Amino acid sequence: MIVLGNDKGGTGKSTLAIHLAIAVLDAGYRVATIDMDTRQRTLTHFIESRRQFASDPSGELPCPQHAAASPDNALQDGLSQGDAYRWLVATLADIEETADVVIIDTSGNDARSGRIAHGLADTLVTPTGDSFIDLDALGRVDVPGLSRIAGSSYARQVYEAHRQRRQSMG
Repeated sequence: MIVLGNDKGGTGKSTLAIHLAIAVLDAGYRVATIDMDTRQRTLTHFIESRRQFASDPSGELPCPQHAAASPDNALQDGLSQGDAYRWLVATLADIEETADVVIIDTSGNDARSGRIAHGLADTLVTPTGDSFIDLDALGRVDVPGLSRIAGSSYARQVYEAHRQRRQSMG
């Protein structure tokens, strides 16, 4: 399970998720994608467009299985973390027998669904731009010395998600 996450929007999470999914499909693996960004839905729109194009007789394109969170399902922040967890676990259960690789695209904010996905990740990919502003989403850096001052809220979120995963595994 590969999760793409960063609290900052516009870092390339969805774009990278798209490229990873297609590359892994081209390598011969069965791929499932999950779009947890209920506002942008970039990955979902891409998959829908790819499927539409693939149905055209002039081109055959492999498409991943796909599931998308929506504002009216259990990923709303107004619902419990347990409900969000159950939605994601049920979605994963639906695809586990038919996918070798699952790629999850999270939203560019600190959403409950993203925290849950981070805790389930086997691999976490956090794209950033090449600026100190983007790097600041991961941690505070002393610019002249290029040394780490402190972790960011996102770094603490990732740490906490993995701490909870370790606790739940005994």
